[in-house]
Amino acid sequence: MRITVMNAYFEPEITPYTHLIADLCRDWASYGAEITVITGIASRGLDEETRVEYLNRTDEYLAPNIRVRRIGPKSKEPTQLWARGLRYLYQTYVQYKTARDTDTDVYFIGSTPPFLGMLGKWLKKKAPTLYTLHDIFPDSLINTGRFTEDSLIIKLGRLMEQFTYKHNTHIHTISEDFKQILVSRGVPESKISLVYNWIDEQVVVPIEKKDNILISRYGLDPGKFFVTHCGNIGHSQNLEMVVDIAADLEEDLPDLEFVFIGDGGTKAELERYIQDKGVGNVRVLPFQPYEDIAHVMSLGDVSLVCSKRNVGTSSFPSKTWSIMSAARPVISSFDLNSELCTIINSANSGLCSDAEDKEGLKNDLLTLYQDRQKAAELGQNGRQYIEKNLTRKEATKKYYDIFTALAERERYNAGSRLEAHTRGISS
Repeated sequence: MRITVMNAYFEPEITPYTHLIADLCRDWASYGAEITVITGIASRGLDEETRVEYLNRTDEYLAPNIRVRRIGPKSKEPTQLWARGLRYLYQTYVQYKTARDTDTDVYFIGSTPPFLGMLGKWLKKKAPTLYTLHDIFPDSLINTGRFTEDSLIIKLGRLMEQFTYKHNTHIHTISEDFKQILVSRGVPESKISLVYNWIDEQVVVPIEKKDNILISRYGLDPGKFFVTHCGNIGHSQNLEMVVDIAADLEEDLPDLEFVFIGDGGTKAELERYIQDKGVGNVRVLPFQPYEDIAHVMSLGDVSLVCSKRNVGTSSFPSKTWSIMSAARPVISSFDLNSELCTIINSANSGLCSDAEDKEGLKNDLLTLYQDRQKAAELGQNGRQYIEKNLTRKEATKKYYDIFTALAERERYNAGSRLEAHTRGISS
């Protein structure tokens, strides 16, 4: 089996999904597949020294059967939306040219950038395509609050979305909510496979605060009760509301500290907001290397999953699995009718309040601040849920089975076409 992976980012870049793509490639290779990864020049989330090092590592083998080809712009990724869009467009073009000339049995196409999925129309002429939907575009832009359905960019996004769904051979998605959105938009259910994202439970393990390397790395006080947010800092996370809660509690609870670990398009704005409010119990730390993920996810006594209203059905924060794997309780400020809240409640792994409900979120934080035993029990419930339902090997094998079915169907169809052509010549 030859699998060509097309994604905007790949390790060592630090994003919420790069470690998942790397896990997939390594596990598929262990099943005997030959993997070619076609991605961009490494830059996101890297220090300057590492970024410069990878400018020359444009074609390398991570293992005998995992080849990584890094192509496209060598400059840093811009922060402006329009500039990033132009960069994505060019990146998509050069990835297509490389993928078109790669011998493969199946293409695995990521949903970032959104242009990438459109390539399925042309690539599937060579081999079947599996489009993996981690982010529903353009809904994700609407969720930032910066665009409406009447915006030109959203109207263009809707056309791209329909084109992508129509022209890829098969679609994979990561939640039941996403699947139902696809069906509501005319995608046949038979064309959709659901495989939840996973967590490597052998890597993301609980670490005691006294052993956590972030404590000494950033001079944190281990005696404090930490509330963490780990991951993207963008428009849809609604972290300003969390800062407001921190300000409300600062005077009465001096041993309570909020720690945001991550990066994103609104990080600078958030830091200015913290500074302007004069809040002293909030720290903002950079993304950490993936090898430290267990320390990152274990730092909090509780960990947050937050969003603005109406984001829940088109977003599924997979970092939730990392929180649960680290045996930390999840404090969710998310649409209550979302699949995320359903899972948290069924697993009894945290507390849920509705998106943008400031008092609800504050009460949940105070509940677990005051009842440390309950917090520990919720965390352990989450760890048990991961071990029973969301292990890495089980998930990556499901993907491989989808590839096998697509490749076998393509071989059958090709054989049928050849047979029909031969009968036509004979007659």
